[in-house]
Amino acid sequence: MADSTSESVSDNGNDWFAVEIGIPDASALKAVKKGMASHSIFKSDLVKCNFVHEETDDLRLVDLHTMRKRYARCTSSRCFAEIVDQDNMFCGVKYAISTCQIDGTSEIFQQGLHLAEMEENDARSPCKPKVTTPMKRKIASLLHDDPRRTPKLLQKHLTRCCRALEFGEIERVPMPSLQQIQNVVKRIRLQEGHTNTTDVVLAKIVSLKIADNWDTLNDDQPFAFGYGEREGLISIGVGSDADPFRICLTCKGLLGAFVMVNERHPEIKVICHIDTTFKTNRNAYPLFVVGYSDFSGKFHLLALSLCSQRRQADCEYVLQCIKTLFDEHYNFDFSPDFLMGDADAAQYNALNSVLPDCTYLMCFFHVLKNCWDRRDGIRYPEWKVISHDIYSMHLAASEFEFIQTSDTILARWCSDTSSPAVQRFAAYFEDQWLTERFSKWSIHWTEQGRATTNNPNEGFNARIKECLGRRRLHICPLIDELAKLIESESECVRTFNVIPLASERLIQRYNKFKASGLLNARSVNAEEVLVIQAEHPVIDNNGVQDDCDFHVVHKDIINHNYLRMERLHMPPIGWLIVLEQQQCSCQYFSKFGICVHVIHACQHAGSKYLECQHPCSV
Repeated sequence: MADSTSESVSDNGNDWFAVEIGIPDASALKAVKKGMASHSIFKSDLVKCNFVHEETDDLRLVDLHTMRKRYARCTSSRCFAEIVDQDNMFCGVKYAISTCQIDGTSEIFQQGLHLAEMEENDARSPCKPKVTTPMKRKIASLLHDDPRRTPKLLQKHLTRCCRALEFGEIERVPMPSLQQIQNVVKRIRLQEGHTNTTDVVLAKIVSLKIADNWDTLNDDQPFAFGYGEREGLISIGVGSDADPFRICLTCKGLLGAFVMVNERHPEIKVICHIDTTFKTNRNAYPLFVVGYSDFSGKFHLLALSLCSQRRQADCEYVLQCIKTLFDEHYNFDFSPDFLMGDADAAQYNALNSVLPDCTYLMCFFHVLKNCWDRRDGIRYPEWKVISHDIYSMHLAASEFEFIQTSDTILARWCSDTSSPAVQRFAAYFEDQWLTERFSKWSIHWTEQGRATTNNPNEGFNARIKECLGRRRLHICPLIDELAKLIESESECVRTFNVIPLASERLIQRYNKFKASGLLNARSVNAEEVLVIQAEHPVIDNNGVQDDCDFHVVHKDIINHNYLRMERLHMPPIGWLIVLEQQQCSCQYFSKFGICVHVIHACQHAGSKYLECQHPCSV
């Protein structure tokens, strides 16, 4: 054991006295420092060792060797408490901590006295907030249970545990700051793979791999498909252009429901939807959502696909994987009559490549949205007329009527010499929306009441964002949440309606009209009712500016056009509604297969519309 040459040394007249000498090892040194006032090291040097090593056989301790000498100053909060309202005062206590580099023996000397009284049996200075080892284990456990937990939420969990004294006395274990918890969370996620590391994502996909025996797979159990294999092992890309990341998710219940719809209703032309949603993950990978809609506009999920790109090859991958899955396990030819998407050349070309017999329908909302974005120089009153013209083309009952209407409107736009902006818009509209590629956006392409926009798909995209808490997750937590969503969709029994039903929005519209006295009904006989819709006092939205957001403008345009569709060409005696057939001759009915006139006629006859409709279901 080492002994100091003296128990007190002098440094410029300031005496140093021994705090502890002959400390045998590092653990003992740690125990001694724990009982000292809080301090921080400001200088560290390697110097010649001046310990006298006695009773040792180690010749290295006899020869010339070094020791580590550290100087520290007092940082005790007790001493700082004495400095309040005192100028030019500070605790001048310094510590000299020397440790031999050969055998690890140490000694501690102190210079000066503390401002606060430090009794020998006093507890150490109040602990600084920090994340202790038990807290780190608790945080790791909470993250393992739910990787989506944020540092703010983890702080609440730690506060509850501290109050329950799970980490010791609160006075000895103060709560760490949010920044300290954030640093620990980052370190844990980096070390334990809560981020999107390739190995962790690969392990997650392996856990979702399709079982060897397809028949034993649960209908609601989500599984992954579309992954590559190399030498019998699952392979995923790294997300680069040369090696893209691609994976698909679905379950037997969703696939079987689609097959059942086609087998039970072969006369129905199924409309599938494909759309891409973003802002779901931190890698900025797009998420493809594929599904189909029924006659009431309800969306039915088919599969989800996460890809690193949104190119034609990625769209082909999504469609081909679904087609192959149906062919291998259901002996079913996935070839829907229609596929609806937006003005994306990648989706259009992929459809022609994978499903050449399928017709690509253009989402009407995206037609209006893109036209609004290309309205350069067109003021809102002019745009209001243009949108009415676009709606007139959209409501064409046949291809011949569509061509005739579009030719008439284009001729009028091109002859408008007072507005060069309208003439430029006419050239853009003809080139973009009246050519073969994206020209199928009128209602005559599908049955009455079918979806003419991707709104069913967009509504499901909004549900995805809600399930993710409107946060961008890492790939592994995202796959977990998508798998839960797929399982939830499969467990929820969704009726496939083969006749149009009144939506909640239409019911609200009807109640508003009825309360305002705009609808009047008169029975012709027991089977027929005449319904007259009074002119609605439409107020022009003068608050709409030329630079307004499209969604504000679109709501205003929809209100005007819906009213126009309901009253256009209405006979003076009103619309004749045959109760047994429940059909109307207004343009609104020709688009949606249901209108306020039919609802009002049914209620006037003593039966509620929703009760007298019995949709077929699968």
